[in-house]
Amino acid sequence: MRSLFQKLHLWISFPFGLVIAIICFTGSLLVFEQELYELGHRDMVFVQPEGEPLPLAQLVPLVVAGVPEGVEVTGVTISEEPNRAYKIHLSEPRHAAIFVNQYTGEQLGQFGRTPFYRVVFFTHRWLMDSARVGGDGISLGKTIVGVSTILFVLALITGVVLWAPRRWRSVWKSLKIRKGKAFWYSLHSAGGMYGIVLLLALALTGLTWSFEWYNKGFYKLFGGEVTQGARPKRLETEADYLVYDRVLAELSGLEYKEIRITPGNARLTLGGWGNQSAVDEYYFDGRNGMITQYTPYKDQERNSKIRGWVRSIHFGMWGGYFSKIITFLVGLLGASLPLTGYYLWWKKIRAKRIRSHFIANNGVK
Repeated sequence: MRSLFQKLHLWISFPFGLVIAIICFTGSLLVFEQELYELGHRDMVFVQPEGEPLPLAQLVPLVVAGVPEGVEVTGVTISEEPNRAYKIHLSEPRHAAIFVNQYTGEQLGQFGRTPFYRVVFFTHRWLMDSARVGGDGISLGKTIVGVSTILFVLALITGVVLWAPRRWRSVWKSLKIRKGKAFWYSLHSAGGMYGIVLLLALALTGLTWSFEWYNKGFYKLFGGEVTQGARPKRLETEADYLVYDRVLAELSGLEYKEIRITPGNARLTLGGWGNQSAVDEYYFDGRNGMITQYTPYKDQERNSKIRGWVRSIHFGMWGGYFSKIITFLVGLLGASLPLTGYYLWWKKIRAKRIRSHFIANNGVK
C-alpha cells in the first residue's frame, strides 16, 4: 500500500511541480503587496494632519473635474487614521482610486498596481495568460493554475500518508529536520507537515477563483450561494456629496478601521483579527443622509461572511502581521516542496544508475 501511495505522490506531483512552485512563490510575494506599496508611495498614501478635513462636497468635485470622460466617481473611503489620505474611487479602470489630501484638497496620485506586482499577480492567477479561448471563454492559464492546485492538494494528502509514522511515539522524530544525507528528505517530508494545514487552506480557498463549479460547490458546502455584486453607482450631483457629509456626521463617534460610502450605503470595516471584510452596514436616504437601516456584521448574509473569510485566509490577513508572516513563510515552503521532490527523485534515479553501472562492471549478481 505504501508503494502505491509513493507512485501516486510522484505521478501527481511530477507533471505540474514547477507550476505549483511558481504559484506558491508568487502567492508569497503577494502577501505583502499593500505594505510594500505604501512603503514606496508614502507621499501619496499618507498626509500631514492640518486642522479639520475639508467637506466631501468640496473635495469630490475637484476629482470629478479631472477624470476622463466616461469615468465616474463611485464612492469614498476614509480611514480611522487621520494621517491617511482619502481615497476617491473611480469606475474605471478596475479598483482605480485617487488619493486626496483631505486637509488641502491636493490630489496626490492614482492608486494602481505596480508593474512588478502586475506581473506577479498575472503569473499567480493566469501564468501570464489571461486570454479567454474557446466557446466557453476559458482561460488556458487559469485552467492550468486550477488543475495544478487540485493536484497540489492531492499531493499534500498523499504526502501525509507517506509521512505518517507507524507508531505514535515516533511522531516527534518524524518531524525533525535532520542533518547530513537525510537533510533534503527530512526537509521535504517533515517540512511539508509543518505547513500542511495552511497549505491546504490556501489551496482550497484559491480554487474558488479557478473553477466556477468548485466556487458554487464551496459556497453551497458552507450554506451560501454565489451571487454577483451590483455595479457601483456614480455620485450624480453636488447634493450627493453634501449628503455624504451628513452621513459622516451621523456616524461620528463610532469605531471602525475605515468607512466606505457609496450611494445609499456606508460600510464600516471593523478590523481586528478574523474576517477582514467584516463590516457593519448603514443604509441612508439619498436625499437627506438620514440613516434608514442598520445591519451589524453578525446579521450579514452568510454569503458575505464566507467571501470575507475566503479572502482573509487566502491573503493571510486574518491575524494582522502575524498571519501575514506565517502565510509568507508557508508559501515559500510550498514552493520548495516540488523542488526538493524533484531533487530527491533525481538522486534516486542517479543512485540506481550508479548501482547498475557498478554491477555491470564488476559482474555482481
